[in-house]
Amino acid sequence: MNFKTVLSSKGQMIIPKKMRSIMGLHTGSKLILKLDNNHLEVIPVKKDISCFFGMGKKESVSFKEVGDIDQAIEKSVLDNDKYRY
Repeated sequence: MNFKTVLSSKGQMIIPKKMRSIMGLHTGSKLILKLDNNHLEVIPVKKDISCFFGMGKKESVSFKEVGDIDQAIEKSVLDNDKYRY
């Protein structure tokens, strides 16, 4: 699968939405850029489930709906990606 993108004056590039979805990337995702024989490889940094153990212990929260649990998990994952490698 090939996509075209443009490099900005600041050296930034846009990863097309379809490719971000396929790779599971979102705001704050960490990436490794690997250069090999003038070919750039983009590798997402993935974490194992152990990174999330104990993240919910600090807050005493009662959930009323399943959607509340989903939102709490999403928030924890995004917070984790912003501050850890």
